[in-house]
Amino acid sequence: MLPFISSCDLIWSTTISLDPSVENNVDDCFVMASVGSYHLDGHQVIYCKVGDREWSVIEDGEERDLVDLTYCDGLFYGNDGACEAIVECNIGSFPGVRAVASLPIPRSYEDLVESCGELLLVLQRFNTSDQLLGFEILRLRKNMGKWLKVKSLGDRSLFLSHKSSLSVLASDYPGLKRNCIYFITYTDDGLCCGVFNIGDGSIKYLSTDVKCSSSIDDLWIIPSVILSQSKPCHPPLDPSSMMVKWSALPEEMLDVIASRVHSNCVVDYVRFGAVCKPWRSLFVRKKTTDLPPPMPLLMVSGGGFSTDRKSRSFYDIVGDNVNHLERSLLNPSRCHGCGHGWLIVSDNYNGVYLENPITRKKISLPALTTLPFMTSCDLIWSAAISLDPSVNNNVDDCFFMASVGAYQLDGHQVIYCTVGNREWNVIEDDEERDLVNLTYCGGLFYANDGACEAIVECNFGSFPGIRPVASLPTPRSYEDLVDSCGELLLVRRRFDSTDQLLGFEISRLRKNMGKWLKVKSLGDRSLFLSHKSSLSILASDHPGLKQNCIYFITYSPTLMMDFVVAFST
Repeated sequence: MLPFISSCDLIWSTTISLDPSVENNVDDCFVMASVGSYHLDGHQVIYCKVGDREWSVIEDGEERDLVDLTYCDGLFYGNDGACEAIVECNIGSFPGVRAVASLPIPRSYEDLVESCGELLLVLQRFNTSDQLLGFEILRLRKNMGKWLKVKSLGDRSLFLSHKSSLSVLASDYPGLKRNCIYFITYTDDGLCCGVFNIGDGSIKYLSTDVKCSSSIDDLWIIPSVILSQSKPCHPPLDPSSMMVKWSALPEEMLDVIASRVHSNCVVDYVRFGAVCKPWRSLFVRKKTTDLPPPMPLLMVSGGGFSTDRKSRSFYDIVGDNVNHLERSLLNPSRCHGCGHGWLIVSDNYNGVYLENPITRKKISLPALTTLPFMTSCDLIWSAAISLDPSVNNNVDDCFFMASVGAYQLDGHQVIYCTVGNREWNVIEDDEERDLVNLTYCGGLFYANDGACEAIVECNFGSFPGIRPVASLPTPRSYEDLVDSCGELLLVRRRFDSTDQLLGFEISRLRKNMGKWLKVKSLGDRSLFLSHKSSLSILASDHPGLKQNCIYFITYSPTLMMDFVVAFST
């Protein structure tokens, strides 16, 4: 079937996307391989779906040397020795092989591993006599095109081999050591397994009973079975630790009280923090990770609930009440979007800020005057933020991206910065773009490009650029992009001939195929849509919220509703 293959022994690397024995995976189960023969320059990438009778080839003009094919978060990746980079192998509407990050140490010995949706690169360290000293672990920050060092795996363990590497939760397997790397090495006696402890850097080789003759087929495999997982029990409270003063209550009890705070009303969070300093510090320390997630609120501006420019009005759809909160920015300002509880605003003086309307904290971003082509602060068409900047671990990875344009520009340009930068960076792109609906999902920024009628990926890493990943199923229609549990959803509004709204259709992006798959149900989730900020939440976390529903905004001449906001306390 492949005209360039003359021997079945020339498959250099292969991987599979999903378990084909699971019924729902049949249509999405792909096999990919890197193949080559003696009369080929480099390797070629082939793929097929389980059930296909022929292989498909990803046409690529470059000479590749692909090994270590790995499936991670809906895409295939490989280690390309020819260009000394990790590449993405796309089999969708825009197929191809492209570099996403250079190797930190060229010509070294690496293993690619998928771990909880993240792509890890594990480097082996040797001394001058080729004795193994240990391992270094890096994780791919794809939107930056660089590798970040991983100091600990936590409760996970890695299993490495030259043909199959994997990551497992150590607590699921009694006797397995957490935060360790299980690896295979070869000695004069044959194959031997070892365990590298990431915490103390020690290496322990397993007993000689597991040694066997060396074979090219040595690899790790997890049997395809369903394992039950038990939830950890919360330790019982110690009655002797109970205190009379509110400020001296044990943290375990504060956790219980906080978990019963009415999550639909932001005022309840404010009142909780106003009891005393220890209660307020609970939110400061834990943020929202261990507390009930707050209910999205509708921010309303102009002609609605309040005309006082010193405050903002927020409508609670479940409690059916309005809260007025004082603004931190009193200059005339315009909101361009929000993310993780932060409003993205600009003022009439070319200033751009992140504003938390609950804490009234403000984070300054570079002024638009640092861009030579900008003449007005009112030309931010779309904006998005990657992570919550108030979380300490997110500071280095918190990126802000915007689609901007001025009258002397053809189309939009994409700019970005990290929190703390003094200037904007521009993603150079030769195409004329019309970018709206910027959305952060799975470590990357996406947008709706009306110019080419496609969803595009905005990459500003080692290989920056804007490239289409999937065509719009219905050109020139009204769509919303939503990140839902790491999946990119496209929600299309359906109208009749008189422009009356009939309903919605939801599709999810199958990125490696470059196509949209219809979503028949959201399950326990609900979507909140607006033209500047859309989000997905778990309905069961919010009493009174309807599951498997879409909350949307419509407009009237007397009430201007800007967008839905999920606040970070």
